[in-house]
Amino acid sequence: MRDARRRHTLLRLNHTQRHAVVDDQNDFESIESSTYFALTVIFLGGIALALLIGRASASRVILPLTNLASAVEVGQQDEALPGLDSRDEIGVLARAIEDRTNQLSLALQRERWFTADVSHELRTPLTIMLGAAEVPARRLKISRNCC
Repeated sequence: MRDARRRHTLLRLNHTQRHAVVDDQNDFESIESSTYFALTVIFLGGIALALLIGRASASRVILPLTNLASAVEVGQQDEALPGLDSRDEIGVLARAIEDRTNQLSLALQRERWFTADVSHELRTPLTIMLGAAEVPARRLKISRNCC
């Protein structure tokens, strides 16, 4: 320590000559602390930049799936589902949902037709039986009123 500064000194004697190398340690510590600060800022900036790029690319990748999910949730029937013409996994999923929706609609329509036919087929015999049951009931009423 000399003049409130840290110095390293290397001395060497070579026969009759003296050699000395002096290193000021304070300059090195200043450069070292500046370097560590810069590396910390660069590291944190890199993490922040990676998060921003990751979020932006993830939202861009997820956006078609989000649109498809909201269209399915709303039950969008009058328009085609978003992503049907896409060649990636979103397109495959959209076409599968569209196909399943069409199959379910056809099954529901067949069920409605079957229910209408069954109700018609059941009403006809029931009407005949009710008519046949009303004739004896009226005859019984008439015969009780007569006597």
